[in-house]
Amino acid sequence: MIGTFHFEEAFSRSLGWLTELELQQLRGKRVAIAGAGGVGGSHLLTLVRLGVGVFHIADSDVFELGNFNRQAGAMMSTIGKNKADVMAGMARDINPELDIGIFGNIDESNIDAFLEGVDVFIDGIDAFAIDAKRLVFKHCAANGIPAITAGPFGTGSAYITFMPGKMTFDDYFAFNGLSPQEQQLNLFIGIAPKFLHWGYIADPSLINLKSKRGVTTPMACQISSAVAVTETMKILLGRGKVYSAPYYQQFDPYLNRFVRGKLRMGMRNPLMRLRKTATSRLLKKLADQPRPLMPKPKEKPIERIIDAALWTPSGDNRQPWRFDIKDDHRFTVHAGRYATSTPSLFEIRDGLPNVLTAGMMLENIRIAASWERMATAYQFQETDNILHIDVNLTPSDSVHKDPLFPYISIRSVNRKKYKTTPLTLSQKEELERSVGNALSVSWHLGFREKLKCAWLNARASDIRLREHKSYAEIQDILDWDNRFSSDRIPVGTLPLSPVTLRMMRWALKSWKRIDFLNTYLAGTLMPRLEMDIVPGLCAAAHFTLASKKPLNKNDTDALLTMGGAIQRFWLTITKLGLALQPSYAALVFGYLGSRRIAFSKEEILNKKAQKLAANFAQLYEKYINDIVFMGRVGIPAGILDSRSLRKPLNEMLI
Repeated sequence: MIGTFHFEEAFSRSLGWLTELELQQLRGKRVAIAGAGGVGGSHLLTLVRLGVGVFHIADSDVFELGNFNRQAGAMMSTIGKNKADVMAGMARDINPELDIGIFGNIDESNIDAFLEGVDVFIDGIDAFAIDAKRLVFKHCAANGIPAITAGPFGTGSAYITFMPGKMTFDDYFAFNGLSPQEQQLNLFIGIAPKFLHWGYIADPSLINLKSKRGVTTPMACQISSAVAVTETMKILLGRGKVYSAPYYQQFDPYLNRFVRGKLRMGMRNPLMRLRKTATSRLLKKLADQPRPLMPKPKEKPIERIIDAALWTPSGDNRQPWRFDIKDDHRFTVHAGRYATSTPSLFEIRDGLPNVLTAGMMLENIRIAASWERMATAYQFQETDNILHIDVNLTPSDSVHKDPLFPYISIRSVNRKKYKTTPLTLSQKEELERSVGNALSVSWHLGFREKLKCAWLNARASDIRLREHKSYAEIQDILDWDNRFSSDRIPVGTLPLSPVTLRMMRWALKSWKRIDFLNTYLAGTLMPRLEMDIVPGLCAAAHFTLASKKPLNKNDTDALLTMGGAIQRFWLTITKLGLALQPSYAALVFGYLGSRRIAFSKEEILNKKAQKLAANFAQLYEKYINDIVFMGRVGIPAGILDSRSLRKPLNEMLI
């Protein structure tokens, strides 16, 4: 049964911090809030719970799915509804006696009405709507209305209060005569000059002022409301010191720091000009090659499932598969045993690795289908080195969502250095369980073991970098221009120093340059040191996954099962917050050497491979033909600001 609302009882728990008189005074105060989204909506609800009774709120936007991480009114039930209307309804649900005036976009036609009788204005306008902000703050200054802006930064808030007769919003941020992008920079730098938040941002590449995209946390929005409402309370009740512009304040709970500073001359301060120049260069670099955002999910379940299949690991990002959708529950995967018409050195054992990859894809399909409450079944046949896999999807309420699904598109190769923190017993046990009965897992731990593995990988890289057949492949697979590539490997993923990268780019212009470096200048030394030795030592462990019975290239069903186990192993690594780099070159040249296959015209390279095979057997104590996957694993030392992506679905359909 719905009870009767009683103001004094509803807000009585504030008494003690507030007097009875102050609570009644707040009841009659009018606060204007422009923006009812991330911070504006929280401002409103916090003020309502404080006891403020009269509002003007403004927002013409509607709630959408992208608002869910931070906006108080964003829910499945409010998608497509006006933000101001929704927030007014939520506010009245707290205090049905409220007097709320609702406005759309604020412009010259309604600014006077919006600010009429207002005691305090709080800014909740989108950070990229500079013109709208300037308009409201200008009228607040002209009408003697205190105005507060509080922005979410990191996990906390930076805020500035503009009091009548003091420095104005436009004076502080020095907007006059600047381009829109320069105004944006002035706003972000001026409100938080100390840049506390920047030191712990996980991925700066997701900030793009050019496309008007920022990053925000729900904690920051809540704290922004807490500080803005506290400032409002001090102004409305006339108690507590208010530090107005040119003072700025920032509270960051992640760092446990509070900063108050006085920025004399505002953004005209010479130090701020230097910071603006440095920040502008950084943001321009990020904006030139922004991290691509994940596209919105497809409408049809079968397309969402195939989208997940596209994220299957692919050697050198070749993506040797195509999809043929038959209907809403059936499609065919066409996966080549070889990625190109001329098989690569790396496609050993008659293309067996690509059959394993097809098994990895089928596991992705099964996992993704589980989130659509569908069971999967498949049949396959092979013609002309092409594996044709018919996949059938059957709706089933008995299918449970596989917890590995969220990690399918996040899983990636990380070639950088890792932390040397050892794997825990529980991590190793979970990884061993992930492969089921299809494979066995062997760990190689400790400095000496890791050094042996790293040295073996370095010897394999030496062969690859000296072999002429690999030269064209390396040229073809490297993307020198993009940090994110849908069909190649960005050089930014390689753990190479700028000097080594420049030398490598110069050398790859011709085989003569490569041959000269290798012959006279120890050309493979630095790449091996930076790509194999150092990263190999900077890891928690090296590992091998081996078949429990001799591999048979014609036992396609068993190979597909093993591929699925490899994929679950890799996804589980991602789920545990770990990183992985395959050691495929050592496996390839070890295999070629063990079979004494003359893959090179240079006999010395064939002999190097044979010696590598002998060392391989000593180190891993496994017959090389049984090992299907190997690499290193560990806690990533930083984020991946460059990675291989996948071609869009429409390019992979036939």
